[in-house]
Amino acid sequence: MIVNGIEVSPEAEAALTQWMREHVNKKGFRASDLVAQIRALGVPLLTSEDMRIADRLIQKHSRLCNIRLFGANNWCWIKPI
Repeated sequence: MIVNGIEVSPEAEAALTQWMREHVNKKGFRASDLVAQIRALGVPLLTSEDMRIADRLIQKHSRLCNIRLFGANNWCWIKPI
């Protein structure tokens, strides 16, 4: 996946997707939690791009009906693992 000219490796994308799936039995995750996870992985070279990467991941999985927004801005994985 390429976001604003920055390539996100398939391994990093898979790790972030797995992280989102792990929150299925919890109360979900906020976009800011996903941004923190992206920073922890060191995906973007520029810290200003981490929010855009999180947004693209959320958009992708929302379109695929993998996640849904519940309650107080919490995204939850709804597809079976």
